[in-house]
Amino acid sequence: MIVKGLDHGYLFTKDNEHRKFRSAYTRIDNTLSDKSKIIIDGETIYFGSGNTTVDVDKTDNKLTRISTIANLAMTGLNEYLLVVGLPIIQYKDFKDKFAENIMSYNKCDVIYQGKQFKPQIKDVTVLAQGVGAMFGLNVKDGEYIVFDIGSYTINISLVEVINGIPYIIKFDTWFKGVLTLYNDIIKEVNRMYTVSLPPEHAEKILKEGLIIHAEQKDTKWISEMLNDYLVDILSKFKANYPYAVTPILLHGGGGSLLKDIFEKMFKNYVLLGNSQFANAIGYYNFGLQKYGNLLERRSRYA
Repeated sequence: MIVKGLDHGYLFTKDNEHRKFRSAYTRIDNTLSDKSKIIIDGETIYFGSGNTTVDVDKTDNKLTRISTIANLAMTGLNEYLLVVGLPIIQYKDFKDKFAENIMSYNKCDVIYQGKQFKPQIKDVTVLAQGVGAMFGLNVKDGEYIVFDIGSYTINISLVEVINGIPYIIKFDTWFKGVLTLYNDIIKEVNRMYTVSLPPEHAEKILKEGLIIHAEQKDTKWISEMLNDYLVDILSKFKANYPYAVTPILLHGGGGSLLKDIFEKMFKNYVLLGNSQFANAIGYYNFGLQKYGNLLERRSRYA
């Protein structure tokens, strides 16, 4: 039995051991191996490519079920204590529903890489995205702003840490993650160069520049798009949070991409290590605290 922190991102599914694949699936075999092939209740599925979801509520959709089971099957063990997360705005109303739905995956018949896999999820804990990343950071008591920029959502919270435990003072979830920016960038690239790149290719452009037909293209115009994207977000942020006197903990896949802009604007910000996996790692650390006694007893009598 192990603890697993699992982050069901709208763009990528990630765990605390740095496993990562696109939150998508297809019934068409377009791979050269069986690593992404999984059979769930008699249906053959290829995860990591194909259809994604635009559902704001991911607690009971098919993609969440496929991504969860696929990650557990990839890990290769049977018994799990899962810690997962939801956008802060959904946490209170949907956490019980999310946990119950994940527990129902135990009923699934699964074949992965030609072998029978029987998920045995022993318990599920649901945390609030963004704040979950704080567990295991060993920060001092005091107030912090947690700024989690994901693919579809941005979760911001003002948190007070008391005796090592984070308490949420106020929060916001904005459905304006980096996919909004990616779509704008790729739409313009496709128009300018008559190509048909997918939105997620924008991440590569932001990191490595734009290369079309082996020629490096000018991307100065992207800086204007970055600024336009952030203007509304940061204006709301500055109006509602004490950013000038409170340390800002930045993470998420978008956090690592936008860190240079944050560095210019906020001298008191810190980009968390492994920022794209920060939620999953935080979930795992919380799970170790919650389930530590259970794991110790199991180990003692194994």
